[in-house]
Amino acid sequence: MNPPEADSYLSVFPRIPRQFRYSEDARRERLAFLQDHTACDLSSVNSTSLDPESLRGINGNTIGSVEVPVGIAGPLLFRGNEACGMQFAPLGTCEGALVESVTRGALAITRSGGVYARTLEQRMKRVPIFTFVSVEDAVIFSKWIVANEMEIRLIAQTESSHGRCVSVVPRISGRYVHVEFTYTTGDAAGQNISTACTSVACTWIRGQLGAAGIEPVSFGLEGNMSSDKKVSYNSFINGRGIRVVAETVLKKDVIAKVLNVTPQALYSGHLRGINGAIEAGMVGYNINVANVITAMFVATGQDIACAHESSMAHLAFELDGEDVYASLTLPGLIVGTVGGATRLPAQRELLQMLDCYGDGKVYRFAEIIAGFCLALDISTLSAMVSDVFASAHERLARKPTKAFLVTE
Repeated sequence: MNPPEADSYLSVFPRIPRQFRYSEDARRERLAFLQDHTACDLSSVNSTSLDPESLRGINGNTIGSVEVPVGIAGPLLFRGNEACGMQFAPLGTCEGALVESVTRGALAITRSGGVYARTLEQRMKRVPIFTFVSVEDAVIFSKWIVANEMEIRLIAQTESSHGRCVSVVPRISGRYVHVEFTYTTGDAAGQNISTACTSVACTWIRGQLGAAGIEPVSFGLEGNMSSDKKVSYNSFINGRGIRVVAETVLKKDVIAKVLNVTPQALYSGHLRGINGAIEAGMVGYNINVANVITAMFVATGQDIACAHESSMAHLAFELDGEDVYASLTLPGLIVGTVGGATRLPAQRELLQMLDCYGDGKVYRFAEIIAGFCLALDISTLSAMVSDVFASAHERLARKPTKAFLVTE
């Protein structure tokens, strides 16, 4: 029950005009309303090249846009399965020193012979939840799911030409049953595909349960077990999105000239980082891959909120004679080269620059992201080991007075 003053406030609560109308007139009317209501000048937000009609399915109640500077890091030499040759990374970021650090790491890898990257698998999940009266009913239902898995998978696939349901697995927790639907989704990130396909399959399942004598008390299309936009050990171990790995062997002389450390110091710094990660209870271990993932997501029209779960990683260093072997695994990279904001003009151009726009490009895109993530972790760890992490940020981010050039 609202208190009397709340009821009075709600009666005069201002309403956004022309809600969810995708026209230039509607956009301007909403912007004018917000400026009047807040008494704030929003002329910079108003300056946009985006056509409101093009934002259907991307943004609602649009009033304008904000600019994020995009820098280019690299080049980085790839010897991947899909990504080969010199590549540059577009980074949409306001974090000073990031582009410079990625470029330094890319230089170290390139001068050492390049990075090998490989996409291992793709998995997207939606996990509905069925509630029953008792554990006994939950067990009966789970056995029914197992017995009918192939038909359920075929029903799910009727909703999409891109999504393929590869497994349907019931997981009992008390009288709750989480049914884990797993898909491959082609060049789309896949959240919407998995949602639509799972909804169709669950409608069919619920229609069959009456005849089978198994009536759920309630049903929800997602019971939070898919870990959508959340970090979880399930996603880290079993994958959600694209699992991709990148590796390189850093040469001793390159480590000294470009990274200003020794192989032994770099490896020791890595071991200290693992110790800290365990003490902190991290899921996986990395230095700061989220910087590259988020910046590339911004630049290329990815779902930015997925940067959280996509930044799970496993970083590894080993002494390899006088050199250092380094690898990075991203078990849950949520990316797409079709759909969503990838069709916006600037984002599409940057994907095209990477040769990662459209069908058949998502594995290449994942490999490029993994390679540049490894470059950043190598550079950042080296900066910490050589005790220039703070001074580099002071020079490049807090008090930038001159251009930073990678010359070695």
